[in-house]
Amino acid sequence: MTDDPKSLQVLAIAKHKLTHLSYTTAPTHGFLLRTLSTTTHLTHLVLTGKYRSPGQRLLFDLKRWDTLHAVCQRLVHLEIHHLISEEADAEPQKLTHPPCQEMKTLVIIEWTIKSPIYLSYLAAKYPFLEHLEINFDWDTFLAYDPTSPPRLDSADTQAAFMDLASPHLQILRLSSLMRSHFPGKRFFDRLGRAQLREVIINYCSRKPHSPDRLDTETFEAIVLGQTQTLEVLSIGLWAKSTVQALSAAFSLTVHLSSLTLSNGFDKAFQVQEIPLDLLLAGCSRLKRLVLNRTNLVIGSAEVQARHPLETLLLKHSRVSKEVFGHLSDRCRRLSHLELASCFWDTQGLGSSIELPHHTLSQVDILDFNRFQTTGVDSQLSRGALVRLFAIVQLDKDDRPSWYHLYANDVAHAPPSILRRFKKPHELLMLRSAIDICQTHELRRPRFLHRNGYSSKKSWFSDVSEGYLQLVCRSVRKLKLNHNEVLFETS
Repeated sequence: MTDDPKSLQVLAIAKHKLTHLSYTTAPTHGFLLRTLSTTTHLTHLVLTGKYRSPGQRLLFDLKRWDTLHAVCQRLVHLEIHHLISEEADAEPQKLTHPPCQEMKTLVIIEWTIKSPIYLSYLAAKYPFLEHLEINFDWDTFLAYDPTSPPRLDSADTQAAFMDLASPHLQILRLSSLMRSHFPGKRFFDRLGRAQLREVIINYCSRKPHSPDRLDTETFEAIVLGQTQTLEVLSIGLWAKSTVQALSAAFSLTVHLSSLTLSNGFDKAFQVQEIPLDLLLAGCSRLKRLVLNRTNLVIGSAEVQARHPLETLLLKHSRVSKEVFGHLSDRCRRLSHLELASCFWDTQGLGSSIELPHHTLSQVDILDFNRFQTTGVDSQLSRGALVRLFAIVQLDKDDRPSWYHLYANDVAHAPPSILRRFKKPHELLMLRSAIDICQTHELRRPRFLHRNGYSSKKSWFSDVSEGYLQLVCRSVRKLKLNHNEVLFETS
């Protein structure tokens, strides 16, 4: 809701029955308390400030936090976006705030704290949390200027983090951490008493070449401490470790079904080599795999046991014909495939994803062959953006359906518009153009590639940038650069 008269009128009518409330604008503290004091049965509360407007970010100190719970005594779920917590005078050992024993879920997105006391406060205030998610603001712990002193004392902050290692936690999501301020291995060693089902740990990459990343000891403490319960794991900016070592640790997890691995910025556009076959061997029960900034390869040509993988999401990664050949033979249950800013590891005109055994429910392809880095200007990408796509559904027709991405006359930036080639003479011209480019090697040099889109009628120039072909039994939904195509099921 907002603070407009209509919203307030609705709230006044439903105040005694209301259990869930979400503010989409940043209310003043006084207005918030007056409003919440009328909702006697509220259990779920979401408060949202405005990140880019300092005056509209929510301000919470220890007193305001306590007052909120004094007004909303039945809360079990609290979610706050764009929050600033200023300096606090209290010391951790002197915290006497009454605990909220019913609170089970706490989510804080884009949080700036000026004192580590707030971390200790959360631990004391919510002793029985089962779901804790904190996404710190990027400059919470250190200033962007490396010569500036730390914003928070590292020893005090590490001690405060240790207070948060509650044995009741089942879901833990921490983002924009700094190794200098997060106790890593000690934190997860203490959490060995918990039964974590989901762990998401992302370190802050404030700029390329940042040395901050998950170290091997912390990774092992996460996995080895939760071998019987861990189902979902996402680790960002992970340590340079052999896939064999990673797979050995993963193989001990009994229920791991979803895994996300993200490599860091070591050098511009450099990605770490990952043998997909070894990774799948270590995660034999995996159903969902997300890889970010990796170079996928196949380490062994030997026939491997079938794998239950159902969803594969690849972002800013190198892929190849061999990778999809391995998936075709080994992962017959694969039904959802996503390629975002992925780079084909060959120099030929055409790239072909061969999955002839697969019935796919969804395929998402975004900026294929334009290899970018998150946070870097789109003009600083490399590779020729593919604009021509062929879809072959073996259960329906051996002939490919061709699609072209082109620019709108009004908007010259993505998302582009997708159209299908339907006229026989146009399809004939397309095949002839491809044959000419392949025969005479007329592919455009990569350093001359265009980031923009051509107009609808000038698709001929896009042939030299290459094309992507998908071969499968059938596909239900196809998304090409945000353009969605639905196919009829048999």
